[in-house]
Amino acid sequence: ILRARLDQGGKIVVTGVGKSGKIAQKIAATLASTGSLAVFLHPTEGLHGDLGMVTPADVVLALSHTGNTDEILNLLPSLKSLGVPMIGIGGNPESRLARASDAWVDARIEQEACPHNLAPTASTTLALALGDALAVTLMNLRGFDQRSFALNHPGGSLGRRLQLRVRDVMQPASL
Repeated sequence: ILRARLDQGGKIVVTGVGKSGKIAQKIAATLASTGSLAVFLHPTEGLHGDLGMVTPADVVLALSHTGNTDEILNLLPSLKSLGVPMIGIGGNPESRLARASDAWVDARIEQEACPHNLAPTASTTLALALGDALAVTLMNLRGFDQRSFALNHPGGSLGRRLQLRVRDVMQPASL
């Protein structure tokens, strides 16, 4: 679904709230920097106008550990009316989000790393790893190579390592 939508000119709209939202932001950034057009949509902002960034050509990747997060569930009617496919990532395959999704990535965990089994720790780590796996898979499927990577990373040490050539820093010899 992700590859098909990208190949047809759409984008991946990644959404989540709370800690899942932070992970969704990172997944969107990783997808974009590795050649898969992606944006983050905060679900609350989506309900107040930012749904305008979503087109029928897009696909939504929704993160919710419980799969019953109100802010995401409230987006579903609008997304369905646009005909946008939904891929859910979460820990509850019986959730409302899982049932509403066109594809579900099961991210169940036995328990959080938090000693009280409350703070999102293991669940967010797993969601992050799954997002990275999706990004790398799309890189491979779409032929995103090292040269393409360099074009998206002109700054910092990665950009220097991938793009800097001897001629860029060479000083002509003085006579």
